[in-house]
Amino acid sequence: MMLKKIVYIAILLLASQQIMAQGKAKIKKADKFHEGYSYSKAIEKYEGITEKTPAILRNLADSYFRTREYDKSETYYAQLCTLDEATAEDVYNYAYVLKMNEKYSESQRWMAKFKDLKSDDSRAKALTSDANYYTKLQKDKGQFTISNLDINTEQEDFGTAFYKGNIVFASSREGIVPVKRRWNWNKLPFLNLYEAQRNEDNSLKTPRKFVRRLNKKFHEGPASFNEAGDFVVFTRNNYKGKSKDGVIKLQLFTSQLEGNSWSKPKAVPFNSPEYSVGHPALSPDGLTMYFASDMPGGQGGVDLYIVKRSKEGVWESPQNLGNLVNTEGNEMFPYISNTGELLFFASDGQPGLGGLDVFVAKVENNVPQEFKNVGVPVNTSKDDFAFILDKEGKGGYFSSNRPGGKGDDDIYAYILHKPFLFNKVIKGTAKDTDGNLLANTEVNLYDEKGKIIETITTDATGAYTFKADNDKKYSLKGIKE
Repeated sequence: MMLKKIVYIAILLLASQQIMAQGKAKIKKADKFHEGYSYSKAIEKYEGITEKTPAILRNLADSYFRTREYDKSETYYAQLCTLDEATAEDVYNYAYVLKMNEKYSESQRWMAKFKDLKSDDSRAKALTSDANYYTKLQKDKGQFTISNLDINTEQEDFGTAFYKGNIVFASSREGIVPVKRRWNWNKLPFLNLYEAQRNEDNSLKTPRKFVRRLNKKFHEGPASFNEAGDFVVFTRNNYKGKSKDGVIKLQLFTSQLEGNSWSKPKAVPFNSPEYSVGHPALSPDGLTMYFASDMPGGQGGVDLYIVKRSKEGVWESPQNLGNLVNTEGNEMFPYISNTGELLFFASDGQPGLGGLDVFVAKVENNVPQEFKNVGVPVNTSKDDFAFILDKEGKGGYFSSNRPGGKGDDDIYAYILHKPFLFNKVIKGTAKDTDGNLLANTEVNLYDEKGKIIETITTDATGAYTFKADNDKKYSLKGIKE
């Protein structure tokens, strides 16, 4: 009888070990799919695992986020953030996806918890400084009229650029091809560059593939052209190899129009297999370029950079745009206006309505001085990005994956009804009735209702400076014993 019992226990132990081994194999396979950007396959494997560890919950939440199933992503982040193993970044991601699901108050509560865990993070400071910032951004100021374009497909269409009166954009539309290739991440075809005719009403028509020399078998786009239309910089996958961690990074390539043909694309010298560079934005003369990169030495995530190019075509070393616009999150899709005075970019680390929001920065000598969120209807709780403005300053295009579109990412046209205004500066000097300068004098700035907005003390020369909104009226009062 004892022998039978021992054999029975041994069989149970063997079965248990086999189940554990099978479970580990499932997790390993799911992890491999997640690491290889095959998020749908990763979801299928993870969901089949009964006992979900914190690591599985984290990867499930991330996989659902990457496939834009934000409700399910929220569910798993909610489970993860109740556990002791949850990290500060898990809490941030939970607050982030709550905002994308338009649960703003709940998002702010979790963002406050993130700040408790990581108080030195610039996102924590910016996103908790005004608990109701999103209500202000939701107010339509009548600055834009937007429209979804007829050329959009059920697939990805985004990242527009002006080119000789037409528009060049990136798209995963496929058409009739001998070999159908799919990207692991979303199972859509790879991106190519397309050109469309631009009408006077900003609508686009007759899209067709851009020149064959620039379109290869994997991702190409977005692109940027100089005003003359004879020099282009565009984003492309690194065909020649993966990084040390097995990831294919993005790189930038240039081409020159020689007669009627584009030259063989040439890699910029600051490309690397270990980090991505992409989303170029050329100045009209083509000698200054803004771009996005996760190269080492940045603020974190993807940052915005600027780089100069000589007339002989020699690139200088890229310079990070600094922590005024860059955060520990992602800043990307820059665009510099024709005058060089406005820099548009998308960010998920600055205060916004959810996902990527479009921002506009006032630029002096290529350096952003101040910036603001452009608000609705351009921005929504989803990803809004790749904003460009025509040289007349009357309108342009941006991209978004908001609900109600025709596909994955869509291109939207907009008409600009009001210019972009920034804080005005109120400067002056305090004097008494005899005209004597008053140093160390308290000066108050009042709004239209007589409420004190700010108080400063004049310097040794009696000077004071306030920053104020352009569209409001103010009054001043000085006090000196």
